[in-house]
Amino acid sequence: MAPEDTTYNEEDQLPPEEREGKEYSEEELQMLADQLAKDEEDAANERQQVLEDLARSIEAKFFDRARRRVNKESHWRTSMELYYGNLSETEGLSYSKPFSDTASKSRPYYNIVRNKCDIAIAQSVAMQFAGGEKNWSLGPGRTTKDPAEAEKARGMERTIGEQLEHCSYGKKIRRAIEDRVILGVGVVKGPVNTGALYNSYAPLPDDPATWVATLSEEKYPAIEHVNPWFFYPNDTVNEFNRCGDTIEVHPKSAFDLKKLSNHPGFDKDQINEAIKIKATDYMTSSCSEYSSITASNPYLFEDNYLVIEYHGPITASELGALGIEPSYDSIDGEYYGEAWACNGKIIRMELENIEASFTLPYHASVWVKDPAYWAGFGAPQLMKDAQRVAKETWRMILDNASVSSGPQVAMHKHFVEPADNVWEIAPRKVWNLTDSGVDVEKAIQFFNVPNVVDKLMPVLDAARKFAEEESSTPMLSAGMQGGNSMDSATGALLLERNSTTILDFLSEDWDDNVTEPVIRGFWAWNMQYNPDVSIKGNYSIDVRTSTEYKNKQQYLRDMERLSMEAKQDPELAIILNRAGMVRARLSMMHLPSQDIVRSEEEVAKLMEEQAKQPNPQMIEMQNQQKELEIKQADLDLKKMQLAFQVKQQQTREQWEHEEKMSANYARTVEAQAMVLRSQNDKEAEMIQMAARMEEGDKRNAIMAGIASQNNETKKFLKMMEETRKMRENLLTQEELKMKAETGSGI
Repeated sequence: MAPEDTTYNEEDQLPPEEREGKEYSEEELQMLADQLAKDEEDAANERQQVLEDLARSIEAKFFDRARRRVNKESHWRTSMELYYGNLSETEGLSYSKPFSDTASKSRPYYNIVRNKCDIAIAQSVAMQFAGGEKNWSLGPGRTTKDPAEAEKARGMERTIGEQLEHCSYGKKIRRAIEDRVILGVGVVKGPVNTGALYNSYAPLPDDPATWVATLSEEKYPAIEHVNPWFFYPNDTVNEFNRCGDTIEVHPKSAFDLKKLSNHPGFDKDQINEAIKIKATDYMTSSCSEYSSITASNPYLFEDNYLVIEYHGPITASELGALGIEPSYDSIDGEYYGEAWACNGKIIRMELENIEASFTLPYHASVWVKDPAYWAGFGAPQLMKDAQRVAKETWRMILDNASVSSGPQVAMHKHFVEPADNVWEIAPRKVWNLTDSGVDVEKAIQFFNVPNVVDKLMPVLDAARKFAEEESSTPMLSAGMQGGNSMDSATGALLLERNSTTILDFLSEDWDDNVTEPVIRGFWAWNMQYNPDVSIKGNYSIDVRTSTEYKNKQQYLRDMERLSMEAKQDPELAIILNRAGMVRARLSMMHLPSQDIVRSEEEVAKLMEEQAKQPNPQMIEMQNQQKELEIKQADLDLKKMQLAFQVKQQQTREQWEHEEKMSANYARTVEAQAMVLRSQNDKEAEMIQMAARMEEGDKRNAIMAGIASQNNETKKFLKMMEETRKMRENLLTQEELKMKAETGSGI
């Protein structure tokens, strides 16, 4: 019997519009359903096969690259051991025998590498975030002259700044710079479409008092730090920008993978299939090297799944297996995308978030270029020899200080032996003489080892100096200069510039390879995903290096000094364009002068309006002037009142003085009148007596007596007058003295 024909007949192959109205039997309908199920199964199998082939290809590429970079990982391990010093596994410190020679791990360690690396890291970070401001800005395209474009560019700049702050840009950059100094390369990734999950609460529609939690996703662009130990770019090139694809591995527990299944873009079914398989041993060569640096946790990455994140070319058929249709054309039929593989399963695949860029989202900068590899050499590798000299010299110093601190002992074992069978010197120890005739001083002798620490210290200092030169991190750049530093601000600036010249060059390399492409990527992300059309446009990106920042600070100081000189020199003030100086200062501060400084037309219009109406400032100044005049008039009135009071006091005192003088004069005149009256009475009496006398001689005698009496009277009156004047002078002097003491005036 011939087998049943299950193929479609010609009628079945007709278009649907030609088969309308045709009735199918139950057998035909079942055949159609079976064929449809078979087609779907074949398509699913083909899709699964494509994805599994892609997963195996990604995993094979990872293991191949991990196997081939063992030499570079050896350099990284050496650098980390040099940085951690006695904290690393190979240089651990044993406190039981600190000066033992039995093993290197039990010897003291003097680390100069960590200090130099920390200085380089701190200086590099300071150059990226100098003055607390961002070192980049956006402006209109070079061919754009529309003023509105400048405002849109500032809007885009503010948006990107907020996005960078939201994703902890500074923290990620600092970690990458640390890797750059220690390992020789720093890597960041971004922008990436990040969906941060968070809980939000909302009341039930029928029960407003009951709030329930819902899992929501916040989408925003982000930047991520990439650990070079877990990063595997194409190793067939020596320039990172030439890497056609990259691989980043993630240690993930089953719990971590389940959380990823809640994020859009991850295939929940494939994740569940992947975790059904036991977690593979994550301890690849690179991971074992990384986890054994300090040997603090031998269980690191235990029971973790190997999740491989691939970025690079993906064929159209591979994209089509997941129903992804590119919105742009590709010349060679390949598109840049990302795919995540775990246990042979593709748990995520999509196009790169920046469409049609044909670039990778990773950015890297090296410390010292390795001509044979995309990653460079770190500062510890440069100081390896200096660190070895310093370490060994320090150990010799400690050994010499130890052995020279006390006497060495020489014993003749045939003549002496310890009572406790322990051949070590100890307090109150008992020694037995094996020969009673032997002098104990000949059996045990002591001698001293010379102390040469002073000769070893210059070697240690030379090693430190070599480390400074090799690492390009002098002490001055760390703020540890000695007393020979220049006192002036200009001199200090010159010293700073000279001390950080190499670091300035390295900072510029970071800006070229990391800062600029990161900002450009965030601009492209906003152009593609941000719904705010007011910020979109074609802009130029200006990345300012650390050297430019230092020069700007000097320019600002010069302009401030010039402004101060203009205030003191009217001729210089006339020469200088103060508006231009303000605009220049604002430009150096990266402030929009067009928003702060008025245009010439606005200034002219404002001056015209001020001429027509009173200036509030002038009115205020006039009011203040009037208040000062009132206060001055009040002060003058008080002075006049005080002067009038003083004049009145002086008048009263003058009157009192004149009254005292008048009283004194009256008393004197009265006394004189009394004297004259007494004299007249005596003259009359004597005249009467002369008239009665007949004899001439007696009359003459009497007249002579009268004349004599008159002379005595005149003398007496003169004496009284002198006495009066003297009393007046004394009275006047007493008053002057009293008024000088009291301050009342005369």
